[in-house]
Formats: sequence, C-alpha cells, structure tokens
Amino acid sequence: MIAASFSFGMQPCEKAMSNMAYGLVVGCFLILFASPAAVAQQGDLSSGMAALLSGEPEQARTVVVARDPYEISKVNVDVTAGTAAIARQIAIRQGQRRALNILLQRLTVEEDRQRIPVLDDARVAALVLSIKFEDERYSSTRYISDLTITFSQPAVRELLDIAGSRFSETMARPILVLAQHENAGLSVHWDDNETWKQAWQEADWRTSLVPFIVPGAEGAESEVDVSLMVNLDDLGNAAFLAQLYGTSETLTVFARDTIDLFTATPQLEVSTIRRGAVSEESNDQIFIRQDSEASRAFFGRVAATIGGAIADEWKEQTLVSLSDTGSLDAIVELENLKAWVELRQGLQKISLIKNITLKEISASRALLQLDYLGSPQQLSASLGQRGISMQDMGRIWQLSVQ
Repeated sequence: MIAASFSFGMQPCEKAMSNMAYGLVVGCFLILFASPAAVAQQGDLSSGMAALLSGEPEQARTVVVARDPYEISKVNVDVTAGTAAIARQIAIRQGQRRALNILLQRLTVEEDRQRIPVLDDARVAALVLSIKFEDERYSSTRYISDLTITFSQPAVRELLDIAGSRFSETMARPILVLAQHENAGLSVHWDDNETWKQAWQEADWRTSLVPFIVPGAEGAESEVDVSLMVNLDDLGNAAFLAQLYGTSETLTVFARDTIDLFTATPQLEVSTIRRGAVSEESNDQIFIRQDSEASRAFFGRVAATIGGAIADEWKEQTLVSLSDTGSLDAIVELENLKAWVELRQGLQKISLIKNITLKEISASRALLQLDYLGSPQQLSASLGQRGISMQDMGRIWQLSVQ
C-alpha cells in the first residue's frame, strides 16, 4: 500500500429493452422517419440502436450533462431610454436582478429567502461572474436581448451564509416527461392541437434543480414522436424511452377532463407515475379550473404545480448551510488507474464536497477523506446523481461507481 496525502480543490457543478425484435422495429422507425436535426440531437442514432441490439446499452445512451446551478439563461430584457446605450445599461441591471431572483428561488426555500436582504444594483452586480448576450437588437432608443447570467458561487454562498439561509446546489438527474391527455373518451399522445402538450413544453423550469426533458421542447428537440410508438403505461417501454433520451427516470402524466357533478365545475384528474431504475411511485390529483381560466393557462398551472412539487421535494432533501460540515473516510475498489481518475473527476463535480484527500492508494483500492457540507445522507444523494453509490460499512464508507 502506498501512502499519500494531498488534496484536490473543488469547483462547483454540474436498464434497456432486451427484446431484440421490438428494438429493431423502433430503431428502424426512428432511422427512417427522423429528420437530420432529430438524428443530430440524439447523436448517432443508428449506432445507438446497434448498441442496444448487441447488448451494449451504455454506448447507446445520450449523455445528459447537468447544467450549472449558478447559470440562469433566457433572461429577456427590453428597455427604451434616451439612447440605445443607456437602454442597454438599464437592461443589464434589470436582467441581473431578475436572474438573481430566479437563482434564489432555485437554491433556497421560501422561509429562508425571506431572510435575504434587498440588494442595490451594485451589490447585485458584484455577485455576477459573467454575462452572455444573444439575439441583441437595437434602435436609436431601444435595446432588446436574451441574457445568460452566471453568478459567482463563493459570493452567493457568502450572501446566503450571512443571511442564515440554507441552500441546495445539487442538480438532480433529468426526468423524461411522458404525457397523455384524455378528452371525451379519446386518448391523445402529444396531439398537436392539445394544450396539454404545450403546457409541459413551455413551462419555465429555471427555478428547478430537477431538469425536465420534454419531447418537442427547446433543448430536447426531436421530430420523432416517441410517445406514439409505445404504450406509456408500461415499465419496459418507459425504461426504453428514458434510455433513448439519456435519462434514468420518467414521469408519466395521464390527464383526463371531467366535470364535478355537484358544481358542474370543469376539472382535470391527473395520475402520475414516476419510474426510476429500481422504484415506481404513483399519485392521483384533481385540479379545479378557475372561473374564466383559459385552457392554456389552466394546463400550464397544473404542469407547473406537478413539476414544482417534485423540485421542492428534491430541494428539501438536499438543503445545507456553510456551517453544517462533516468529514468521513471512504474506500473504493479500483480496477485500474483509469477508474481512479474517472472517480476523482466525478467527485470533483459534487458541489457538497469541499475537499478530497487521498490518504492511501494501491493498484486495487484507494482510501479517501471527504470533507463535505450537510449530512452523509445528503452527500450520498448528491453522489447518486453522479452515478456513485455510498454505503455505510461502520467506521468507513464504501464508494462504488454504478
């Protein structure tokens, strides 16, 4: 055993169908009818399906990289002032403040956000790390743009610490949303005329630490309507679709229009099935349509409520504070040096881990000391999102790459 003692500084973050005939049919459908853009979006689709049929699903997965929790995109600004230059300056200030509000909703819960003081423009700007400008448009007195604003993790952490606010920076694994709407006895999967489709595609998930992948939505474009090809109420099909989109979890949402027999009020009965690699959870809810509420607004509110509840549950599980720290020793079995390098790189992307110290290493195992924020259970949940399991062995923990 070779003893060593050195540390790695941390930076902030970020099963498949076995039926070959079924996979072949679906693969041929995708290859024949997908547009070039859709194929490009999914990667090399033909080679991916070949990997599925050859029993090598790992090569067929589309890798989905979790976004930076401190990056806020698509902040639209539209300002008119005496000159375009002045309008641009005002727009930047407004965009930064709007992005900070979105960030704080993403990282914190309501009771803790109330402790954060109102900041002036200078203090807001001091939290900003970078700004990207897209689709800029000018006139003599008007400025329009979409901003992507990235905030400084240390600066925001300091703000929250001073305010005594807990926070979560742990991005969950993406969830693939599969929806079905039933109206007048007719089930429709992603009907082009159905507002249920638009509700999930157009929902703003920027305040969520849980990325939702919705077929057809920006960032998950695919002209292949995969939900038409399979029965959504089937565990194997859901798993196949999850793999196709590079995820390990699906959220199937069945919605049915009904009427309250006592009040004649329109309502929506929604059944959700959340499926992971080893678990399945079902839930039923009824949403009442408000007076004069348009269908688009109503369905949008329902989608936001369902997705928001999932995001809030995850956030509550991963809330930490800078004063809540711990340290543990962990051992990991190594097949080769490459396995160690990959594990270390994965650990370095976990925002809860403050420091990694390699205490011992040999050709077959390594002993690490992990300094972290939160509890061991929260660290384990965060590691799980990166495909690393953590098991309590008594005085020591064991890490395994899943």
